[in-house]
Amino acid sequence: MLYMKKKKIFALMAAALSLTACSTNDIADITHDDADNVVNVASVTRSGEGASTTSPMTAPFHLINITQATKRNVNFEADFTYDNNTNQYAQTGDSKVVWYNVKDADGNEIPNEFKAFSPIKTDKNNASLETFNLPTDQSSATLLQSADWMTATKTLTKLKADNSVNSLDLNFEHRNAKLHFNVTLNDDANGITANDITVIGGIKPYYNSGENTIEAIVEPVSDLSTTTGKLIQIKISDDETLAASFPSTLTSLSPGKQYNFSLSIGHNKATISSVSVADWENSDIDLGGKDDALSYRVETDENGVRTYIVSDFSGFMAWVDNGNGANIKLEKDISVPDETSFPYMSEINGVIDGQGHTIKNIKTLEAGKHSIFNTNKGIIKNVNFEIEISSYSSFLGIVTKNEGTIENCTISGSATIQQDNYRHFSGVCNHNIQSGKIIACVNNVTVNQPEGDINGTITSGGICYENGGLIFGCINNSNISLVSANNTQYCVIAGIAAKSYLDARTKTPGKIIACANTGTITGNCPIFYEFYEVSTIDYCYWTQGSESTTNMTNSGKVTSWDDTTINALNTAQDGDNKSIQDYGYKFETDANGKLIIVPISSSSAAARR
Repeated sequence: MLYMKKKKIFALMAAALSLTACSTNDIADITHDDADNVVNVASVTRSGEGASTTSPMTAPFHLINITQATKRNVNFEADFTYDNNTNQYAQTGDSKVVWYNVKDADGNEIPNEFKAFSPIKTDKNNASLETFNLPTDQSSATLLQSADWMTATKTLTKLKADNSVNSLDLNFEHRNAKLHFNVTLNDDANGITANDITVIGGIKPYYNSGENTIEAIVEPVSDLSTTTGKLIQIKISDDETLAASFPSTLTSLSPGKQYNFSLSIGHNKATISSVSVADWENSDIDLGGKDDALSYRVETDENGVRTYIVSDFSGFMAWVDNGNGANIKLEKDISVPDETSFPYMSEINGVIDGQGHTIKNIKTLEAGKHSIFNTNKGIIKNVNFEIEISSYSSFLGIVTKNEGTIENCTISGSATIQQDNYRHFSGVCNHNIQSGKIIACVNNVTVNQPEGDINGTITSGGICYENGGLIFGCINNSNISLVSANNTQYCVIAGIAAKSYLDARTKTPGKIIACANTGTITGNCPIFYEFYEVSTIDYCYWTQGSESTTNMTNSGKVTSWDDTTINALNTAQDGDNKSIQDYGYKFETDANGKLIIVPISSSSAAARR
């Protein structure tokens, strides 16, 4: 009995010694309730916002002692909130963040590494040190703050030389970028609300109508040229939306930076007049951005007809995706991004008005397509197309079939017709049907072909292949020779239209009037190859080849574009008593003697020939 009592006493003594050692070392690591070891957060600030205790960060955050977690294999972490009454940060909940106080073999304190993130994790944001789901609804000050993902890192030892407790200071860094718009409202834009505005990423921003500011927090973007998202879109009414893309001077959105824009919004206008970048809410640097941020806007006339006014490819795509028969006007040249297929539209019903601008860098058509657009039932005018197409078997021009009007358009560049059992090329359209009109258009395309025999057909026309409508006041400058070495296949090639009728069965007659050809055409057909006896081919001239004039009137080969020939081209009539000048254009020669078409009325856009 006495022996057993001694064992019990020794055990109690050993436990007491063990407890004493822990209390001087790190008892809080085990019990979580030692006030001396609980971390005290003294101040929290944010980078770029004048880090000072006089302007503390009040957003809740989550703090982790990484050293404690690593050494003990147990997480010591907690949420912290700011108490406005005491101006102090308090841990919330049952968990506590404590110091790791064990010293190394030399008796030195081991530094503690702390990491924190804000906002606190929810089911929606999945916040952590490494991940964050950016909320798209930022339409209030509170919601905007909840999108501000920040992280902080601090390494510190607990005890100073006098054994007083060190307090922890945290400085958070923003992990996202911030957009800030100073807004001027004009006209009917005064009634817009936060629900009428979106920024890149589909985010609904915080619109402070009292201060006329719009703010949003967005994900960083290293290269803005790779994104097609709009900087900002404002819905003025059900029928009118204004949009601006990123200014060309702005190339990226960096974390921790604030991008400031001066934005003027009014009927038919959204203008960004200045752009600058700054540390978050700090002094800024002018990027020199001007009005080049305008991407597109939508205007609606008194009849409810919508017109997209676009200035870049993203604006053009907005018309493609949402136009639904709306008109479109180009305010600037548009370049198709590299390795992007030109969007194929099956039917044009409205008006495409290039206003003299160019759609450039058309290199790839959608799979299985052979023309820029399919069927035109509307109007395509004042547009220049620059292509570099390598197409399997055929390239059929601006449209495959024209039932409307194509006016004052130029197509330039190169078309390589890849090897197949047949080869087809058309500069403006493949089929111009009875109601179709092609007026004052020019084909400058260089046509290339691979070597080798083919067994199928070859059908080509500098302006179109089959014409059952009107081709009036057009020029072909392309050399077209698609004949293979054996030259035994069916071959129909001409400078203007291979066939001056539509459909071999119905033979709808076509009209070719006041047209010119300067290209070399295989088969000596500078104007046409086949025609229907009631077709009209008048006032057509060429400089290459030896076309028969048997079925033409007032036509023939010329050695130069003298005043008599140019006058004949300018005064010839289309059958409705209209000359090319009545349409607003005229033929003339440039300084090198090249025949060109230029606009002569204010309603016609400047030509680029």
